[in-house]
This record gives sequence, C-alpha cells and structure tokens, in this order.
Amino acid sequence: LIIIGGQNLLNYKNVLPDFLQKAASPDMASGDAHYDTHNVLESSMEPEIKNYMSPDSGEMVAPRSASIDDGFTKKLIKRANIQLEVEELEQKLNEISQLVELKGGYVENSSVWSSTTTVEIQKNSNLLIRVPESSFDEVLFTIEEMGYTKSKNITGEDKTLEYIDIEARMRNMELHEEKLLMIMDKATNMQETIEIMREVGNIRADIESMKRQLKYLDNQIRFSTIDLDMFETSSPKSGINMRNYRGLWGRIVEAFILNVNNLINNGASILIYISSALPMVIVIAIIIVIILKIRRLFMNKRI
Repeated sequence: LIIIGGQNLLNYKNVLPDFLQKAASPDMASGDAHYDTHNVLESSMEPEIKNYMSPDSGEMVAPRSASIDDGFTKKLIKRANIQLEVEELEQKLNEISQLVELKGGYVENSSVWSSTTTVEIQKNSNLLIRVPESSFDEVLFTIEEMGYTKSKNITGEDKTLEYIDIEARMRNMELHEEKLLMIMDKATNMQETIEIMREVGNIRADIESMKRQLKYLDNQIRFSTIDLDMFETSSPKSGINMRNYRGLWGRIVEAFILNVNNLINNGASILIYISSALPMVIVIAIIIVIILKIRRLFMNKRI
C-alpha cells in the first residue's frame, strides 16, 4: 500500500502546476505547505490588494493588526468637556475666539445668556470649539488659565479599526465594480446589460456612502473638539459677595451671607413696594381725613 501510494503521489506531482508542486514538496511535513502555496498565489497580486486579502478564504477583509504591525497611524477622536468660572465673561469670549483662530481652528457654535436671582446675577456661555489635533493640549491649557476650572473631562475614542474596515470594504466594492464593468462590456443582450448597470449603480451608491463616512471621520480626527461652558457670577450691589469660599467653613459662611443677602434684598423689596404705593396711601389718608371731619361736623350739629 505504501509503494502504491508513493507511485500515485509521483504521478500526481507530474500534472500539478509549478506553484502547487511547492505545496506538495517535502516541506509539507513541517506544516508549511499552505503558507508556500499562499505566497506563490500572492506573488501575482498588487501590494495594496494583498494587504486586504484573507490567507484562508482569499476574500477582502480589514487587516485588524494594521495599526500595530504595519505602522498604521492611529485614528483618535479627542474631545474635552470643561466648565470654567471666569471674570469679565465677554472679554474672555473675545480672547478665546482669537486664540482658536490663531491656532487654525474655529468656533462651531456659540451661545450666551444670563440668569438673575435675589442672591446673584450669572452670565453663561457655551462654546463648541474645533482645533487641530496638534494644538488640542495647548489650547485647552490656555483656556484653563483664564479662570477657575469647576470640572473637566477628556476622552479619546479610537476609530482605527472602524476606519480600516470602511476603507477595505470600499476598495472591495471598487474592485467588484471594475469586474462588473468588464462583464458588461462582454454582455450579449440588453437584459444582461440592464441588470449589470443596476448592480453597478447600487455599488457606486455604497462607495459614495463610505466616502462620506471616511470624510466625516477625517474631520473628527483632524480637528479635536472642546465643549466649553463658562459663567461669570456677580452679587447684586445691595448684597455681599459670596464667591471664593470653599470647604465646610466656606459653606457655613455662604449660608450666613445668603440669609444676609435675603434680608437685604427683601428689605429693599419692601421699601420699593412702600415707595411705589405711597401716592395711593396719601390719597386714602386724605379721603379718611375728609370723612372724619364731615363726621365731626355732623355730630356737632346734632348736639
């Protein structure tokens, strides 16, 4: 049986192509046969296509290890959320706009509003800032130096694998489109041509969609985002400044000042109300005096 099997193997080698003879060589015993066959098949491919070919199925896939093995640049989306207490809010808004423009960025959205209570007046603003990734840390540090940071959160979302996957699927679609166009050139009737054109249209729509996704990711990666909330707090003129107190003792002081401010503002409100009602009080007093005098005259006549 061994002799017959060896003769069959020799006969089979005689009809194998050159690139498969390497797979049937003695190296098969070491488990390298599949690797050699794959290398021979790859030799006729373009480097860009080989990078996206699966060694097992030969289908287009995203190279999951590209960011590590092939030196692929990581695709990170950086974002910072920061809340800042400042003085002179309008001045700080101008300074930040100039800083962002100087660093090659832009303010995507801006809003300003104010709120007033009996205790304090607060001006608020929200800026959505986009800056080049290379200037992200510098701009963020400069903004923090403009006031007191109440809160800060920085995130970095890795989009490397998603980017590579979209890019690989897009190339696969483009190759598929080229094959369909070649088949369409050889179509023998109108029905085949129409069906191929419909399929090509669907593929092109998918390719355009993937291009838009890559464009969006490129923008998010190249320009980092800073979501900045700023506010300026000031107490009414009749009150006492209750800012810059921290800790337990600070909360006790703030509670005391809060009550003082309430007393002052309530007293001021009462005085303002009495002053506004004074003309009416005078009129009512005059009417009462007249009524009393008439009543006295009437009583005197009776006597």
